[in-house]
Amino acid sequence: MTGHDTAPDAEHDTAPSPAPDAEHDDDTAPDDDDGELWIEIDGERHDIDRTYDGGHLTMIESGRMDWYIAADAAEAGEAAVTYWRELAEGDPDEFTVLVGRDTLIAWALGRYAGPGSTRVCSLREWLELWRNTPEEQWASYDCHQCQVTAISPALEDEIGFRPTVAYRHN
Repeated sequence: MTGHDTAPDAEHDTAPSPAPDAEHDDDTAPDDDDGELWIEIDGERHDIDRTYDGGHLTMIESGRMDWYIAADAAEAGEAAVTYWRELAEGDPDEFTVLVGRDTLIAWALGRYAGPGSTRVCSLREWLELWRNTPEEQWASYDCHQCQVTAISPALEDEIGFRPTVAYRHN
């Protein structure tokens, strides 16, 4: 460069550098402005191939992994209760197969029974179990509720909310 050039010289640039992540929330990374769809679940980043309506919760696909995501565990629990209630009302034969005829008869008689390890006296009590353990409904891969630790702004825009929990489906 000659003395007449006005292009900034990196060694002599006196403009203050922005503070790291000054323009970003704690749960987004500085390179988020590129429109990429990604989510960080339990500290591991997953690039999103597709999002779709999973019936009662939003689903995301990353490679060969599918995840149900929800704003929080309460929303996921409510969705699980709705799923089972709709199944009982809409397809009682399938519901009977899944829950068990003997269990339904026991509940009708006010006796303790259940299709799982927890025994209750009624369908109402059984539905409440789902409210408190949504991972048993949505996390068919491992029955664990995972924490969403970060999300790209583009993904949040696409799904319309900021999830805090994820459940691996496969």
